[in-house]
Formats: sequence, C-alpha cells, structure tokens
Amino acid sequence: MLGLDHSFTFTYMVYFLLVVVVGGEGSIIGSAAAAIALGVFDVVGKYYFPSVGAFLIYALMVILLLIFPHA
Repeated sequence: MLGLDHSFTFTYMVYFLLVVVVGGEGSIIGSAAAAIALGVFDVVGKYYFPSVGAFLIYALMVILLLIFPHA
C-alpha cells in the first residue's frame, strides 16, 4: 500500500503514460496486460540488472511499439 502525497501523480506519471501507450487507449484488457508486463519487467530489471534496470521498461515499450505499431 502506498500513501498519497502531493507529488504522487508526478512520481508515477511516466508509468501511467507507458501503460496507456503500450496497452492501448481504449482497451482495458490491453492496459491491464501492459501494466502487468511493465510491472514485472520493471521489478525483474531492477533486481537482476540494477545499473540498467530502470531502462528496461523503456526498451520493452520501444520493442512492443515496433512489433505492434497500430495496436
């Protein structure tokens, strides 16, 4: 559980944007799948590769957008 503070939206805005971009604007199932995939890749990346872990979700986003550009 995370507490809410005045900077909550600015802290997680990048994650919200990534989920919408990867999952699709009008798709709840796509957004849920994107949220799970990005969350797993973020945690695994930061755990196993601490030096480049934060970059892995952006790499995943680029790869998914190259594979599915109109999804």
